[in-house]
Amino acid sequence: MSCPFFEPLAPVLVPQFRNGRLPLIQEHEGVCHAGSADTSANGPACNHGYARGQCERFPEAAPSIALRYSVLRRDGAELEFLCIAEENHAPVRSRRLHFSSDLNQLREMDLDTCLAAQAVAFCRSYLTIVASTHNDTEQQSADPAPHL
Repeated sequence: MSCPFFEPLAPVLVPQFRNGRLPLIQEHEGVCHAGSADTSANGPACNHGYARGQCERFPEAAPSIALRYSVLRRDGAELEFLCIAEENHAPVRSRRLHFSSDLNQLREMDLDTCLAAQAVAFCRSYLTIVASTHNDTEQQSADPAPHL
């Protein structure tokens, strides 16, 4: 469950959490938008979320939220997935999203910067790592194991 203030830009070359279960599948480096000035980010709280008390940049007034992603289905070039916001380890809201692998972008355009970047990072990682290792076909139901 990534930090809601984390904007992932690219997978890291040498992961710190090699065998860890990560919400974006791969560990990412990026930008932290939690403080008054954007800062380079790649800490455990960035990639794992629930940053309150773990990260000095996390705003005290912000709720303790983390974002989780789960694939619902793949149909050809489109990936349908769910973004779940959790507060204090309980789901508080969710939204269905769609990623086009042909266009390499989300269909939804009304997302904030961090959510959009995390959703794209999750989809790219899923298609690169998970789908390719499970003999992916043109139509595939979600693999429930990676992110439930």
